[in-house]
Amino acid sequence: GVLLTALSASAGLAALGMAVWSSRGRTTVTCESLQRLGSDLGLKHNPECMMTTNAQGDGELRQVGVGKLSGCIDALPVQVKVSSIGTSVAPLHNIQSTVRLKPALGCPVHIRPEGTLASLQKLAGAQDILVGDQPFDARFLIQGEDEAAVKALLTPELRDRLLAFSDEHGELTLTSTQLHFTTQTLGGNIDKMRDAIEAQLMLARLLTGRKATTPAQPLPH
Repeated sequence: GVLLTALSASAGLAALGMAVWSSRGRTTVTCESLQRLGSDLGLKHNPECMMTTNAQGDGELRQVGVGKLSGCIDALPVQVKVSSIGTSVAPLHNIQSTVRLKPALGCPVHIRPEGTLASLQKLAGAQDILVGDQPFDARFLIQGEDEAAVKALLTPELRDRLLAFSDEHGELTLTSTQLHFTTQTLGGNIDKMRDAIEAQLMLARLLTGRKATTPAQPLPH
């Protein structure tokens, strides 16, 4: 994520945090649209805060907004965090969404994208379970204590869904206790965020044997 250094906490900046963001006419993720997303999904919206930062190190101060959603959908705890920083083109949004798996999976597992860090870990001797599905094995670093149990977990349906999610929405990590995805968008819109979170919930339901029948409930604060 972007390192946020708060330089001001004035009332003026607080007021800006509730304003609708726009950049050269492009649609952006705003406090208002995050609130709408939370309402659509049944998640509680934590009011956006506004800060000023020079996160890009170029001497130019930029406004940064951080918004959060939290709650339970089908008894699965969900938390979403969006941090947005202004650029000369359009706001850059860093999106993180986590769904906790309840109950947790029966076998310890850690599946994450084959990025630079994972490749370095493999070179250093990190375990990589191969399931015999070349596109999946090439995309993810798969680790677990019980190789047979991990392979049994990764059914063809689950592998296809994990690949499809990563192709469409962003980097996805699966452990025995949660599904987590991160992505960045320049500008972006609320419909794509809702689609990604709903697809993440479908995966969580598949992993925990749920059906989408329970009304969403905000988490108490």
